[in-house]
Amino acid sequence: MPGYDYPLATNNNYDTFEQEIESAEWSLTWDGNRGIYEKLWKSWLFFLTNRKIVKRKLLLNLSDIVNFQWEKKVRIGNMLYFCNEMKVNFTASPDNKVEVEAELSTLILT
Repeated sequence: MPGYDYPLATNNNYDTFEQEIESAEWSLTWDGNRGIYEKLWKSWLFFLTNRKIVKRKLLLNLSDIVNFQWEKKVRIGNMLYFCNEMKVNFTASPDNKVEVEAELSTLILT
C-alpha cells in the first residue's frame, strides 16, 4: 500500500485495517481456523483423550535400545504405537537380545 513502506508484524492473520491476510497460514492466537489450537494441538489432544495404553514384553537388540527415537512411532504387527515408557532388563540371553517391558499408546477408533 502507498505510504506503508515497513513490514507488518502482528500476532494474528489480520492487517492494520482488520482485513484478513490471505497469505498468512498461521495465527499466534489460540482459537480460529488458523490458530495454535487448530494447527498444532487439536490432533494431539484428540490422541491423548482417545488413546489406548497397552503393555508389551519385547526382545530387542542392544543397538535398538541405544538408537531408540522416542518421537517416532513403532510398528508392532499391523499397529503403530508411541512408546511412553521402557523398562530394560539387562540379563544375558543366548541370542544377545535384551528383554524390554514397554508401555505403548495407540489410537483405536470405533
